Amino acid sequence: YSKDVPAWNSDCLRVLRREGRLLILGPTRHNAQELYELNYLATGIKSVPETDETSCKLETEFYDDLRARPELRIEKTVIEREIVFPTPEDFAKYYFATWLYEKTAQRLATPIDFERVVTAAGKTPLRLNKKVLCLEASKNY
Repeated sequence: YSKDVPAWNSDCLRVLRREGRLLILGPTRHNAQELYELNYLATGIKSVPETDETSCKLETEFYDDLRARPELRIEKTVIEREIVFPTPEDFAKYYFATWLYEKTAQRLATPIDFERVVTAAGKTPLRLNKKVLCLEASKNY
């Protein structure tokens, strides 16, 4: 969510010990697409610009800035995991804890009905495919 990625990276690297590692984890563009489908079914909103932007920011801005620093060794790993929700209610609770929900509710300017989300979630068990990017930076000295 940093507005000034180079400054944020610089500050983290400034306090990094000599043999320390900076680990940054965040969503990829393809993270949790099932939540976006649920959001559309429950609210009619296909895309939320704020979440679209943040879902690729780590891969572009953070990685590009770190990669441009010759004193660093950078490793980039995508971590893929599946989360299984046993009930539509569990999936809905997860959805209500996300930034996607928060931004969608702001856009609609009205609360989103829990039961409507449960109905949109449909069948069980529900699967959510998480695709998270891990950037690891270490100093070359």
